[in-house]
Amino acid sequence: MKQILKTIEYLIWESKIIALLAVISSAVSAIILFVYGSLEILDLFQGFWQALTGKAQFVKSHIYLMSKIINAVELYLVATLMYVMSGGMQALFIGKMEAANDPNAGRVLQIQSMDQFKERMINIIHIILVVLFFRFALTMDFINVLNLVYLAVGIVLIAGSVYLTSRK
Repeated sequence: MKQILKTIEYLIWESKIIALLAVISSAVSAIILFVYGSLEILDLFQGFWQALTGKAQFVKSHIYLMSKIINAVELYLVATLMYVMSGGMQALFIGKMEAANDPNAGRVLQIQSMDQFKERMINIIHIILVVLFFRFALTMDFINVLNLVYLAVGIVLIAGSVYLTSRK
């Protein structure tokens, strides 16, 4: 019976390499999202350049422009989330990355424990949710006072969540 348990433990330990699929998939997803966010910004610059050179009429509203920028920021943040997830799974399941220990590399991928990994993921998700809220607030129609109250309550909730997540 002891030999069977040791064999099962060995198989589970050696099968952790399957996490490499998630690491690679997350990294590729991050790259795709970074490129897509950059294409959003390039599209914005192209419209702006055409308006400056007189090739097109600049009739797009500031809400459209802001939503393009907020969309790109959101894509960058989700890409960052995927990047951190990729590095965290690599550090936790596969092995430590030597490049992450380079003094010039920063601390983003220096993940030592699952708690540190969760904290970084939660912080990024929190920022994504704040950006999403402001995108919805940008497109919200303020027809009556109740809509302004909803916006104010949302801002108070965001401030409270920032306060609660930043406390140590």
